[in-house]
Amino acid sequence: MVIIADRRAGYINVIKEPLPVYIVNLQLSPIWQNQGIGTKLLKRLLALYSSDCIELTTFEDNPAKRLYERMGFVVVEKNGMTVKMGKKPQQSDTD
Repeated sequence: MVIIADRRAGYINVIKEPLPVYIVNLQLSPIWQNQGIGTKLLKRLLALYSSDCIELTTFEDNPAKRLYERMGFVVVEKNGMTVKMGKKPQQSDTD
């Protein structure tokens, strides 16, 4: 559950096992959208799982798809109106 100012603002659901990490759902109430909150949530999630592959599925025309692309996700599969997107683990400087 995402809580902002003691109010439910949305939720995020992630499956960690088996890999890849899968973002099942990330939603914010409309009053909390377009304020950078989704970006902050996604950045925290990416930092937490920086050494893992992460995947999600969204609609092709979902405005959040642009956010996912900005955060490094790429389309790996198209299925009608939905796309599966993935992000590979961050490479360390020693790799």
